[in-house]
Amino acid sequence: MRRAAVLLLLAVAVLLGGVTVAAAAPHAPGFVVGRAKHIGNDYPWETVGQFEHQNEGVDPWREFAGQCDSFAAWKVYENLNGDGPAPHPPMVPDVGWSPGNAAISNVDQDTWGNAGDWLVGAPAHGWVVDDVPSPGAIAIWGNGHLGAVGHVGYVDDVYPDGSITVENYNLHVNGEYSKFHLAPGGGPETSFGATYQLPWPDGFAHIGDGPALDPTGKALPPEQPELTSTEYGYQYSPDVHLAGPGSPAGVFTTTGTWHTDVGHGELGNMRYTTTSGTAPTATATWTPTGLTANTCYRIDALVPDQFSDNPIAHYVITSAAGRATASIDENVITNDWGALGVYRTSSTGGLTVRLDNGGATGAYVAADALRLLPRATPC
Repeated sequence: MRRAAVLLLLAVAVLLGGVTVAAAAPHAPGFVVGRAKHIGNDYPWETVGQFEHQNEGVDPWREFAGQCDSFAAWKVYENLNGDGPAPHPPMVPDVGWSPGNAAISNVDQDTWGNAGDWLVGAPAHGWVVDDVPSPGAIAIWGNGHLGAVGHVGYVDDVYPDGSITVENYNLHVNGEYSKFHLAPGGGPETSFGATYQLPWPDGFAHIGDGPALDPTGKALPPEQPELTSTEYGYQYSPDVHLAGPGSPAGVFTTTGTWHTDVGHGELGNMRYTTTSGTAPTATATWTPTGLTANTCYRIDALVPDQFSDNPIAHYVITSAAGRATASIDENVITNDWGALGVYRTSSTGGLTVRLDNGGATGAYVAADALRLLPRATPC
């Protein structure tokens, strides 16, 4: 590690006051133990740009929505915005929204390049990149280490043993959020139906990073539960409601015979079955919770890329207005959201969606995630 980088981090520790500095080898001297200031998936463009759909918009720093470098760019912006909460759009996701002070960050896809290029792009734009993990730093994997164009994530926690927790988007090319603990030197990460071996980051970019502080000015300790778990799944942003396989019992239920295709779908455990002609023999039902009463929601259904070729996948939506039907051609949409329409919840926030396996025999129909986005009334 470069001496200048060590001195810089030690100077930051002195300025912050009370920051715990680990001194034990084999870790680089000066690494800070603590918790980052902006932990959590508050990404304003959640569920946009999933599965490499890079035609769905860019963020204010010209990063494609749903990509790892877009999430990292958002976290850099939060770091530079200060200790308090960053501004957010009225509803999430909001394609095209930009905070008024987005220019406080000089991250830019056109000049920084792809994720792996941040190893060079960040220093070229005035930021330190070294081998020292710090709460709030950007972990960088170079080109070819986690995919051809590398990877970036936000360091949530640094532990006394030198291990870290990292939250990120699109680690597995699905445009989804996940958060994992990584031991020094790398290790396994289990999510979305598979186990992956992750190398240790090639560098850490220090862009407004530093630990969150308690009222006395000491670094808040790292969150211990993250030492043993990988976090991923549904409903991280308050405005985006997602439901499907992997939701709590009662939110997603099935009748008849459905199979699981591991590694496909929103959470890597999609359900599918064969079509049965004019007399359905299987159903999948979504009963999302946490919806606001008497509120309109746009409902989209994810069509996975496997076992989904029913040209008329038949949905029944029960809302405040009664029963309505909608259909999706699963041959036209793949690994993307198909629109079912806009519907209003009941006076108790109730709304259900049911899919059956009706359709000409010889095809497959898939049941996976529903996305419900609040919309202005009336609907």
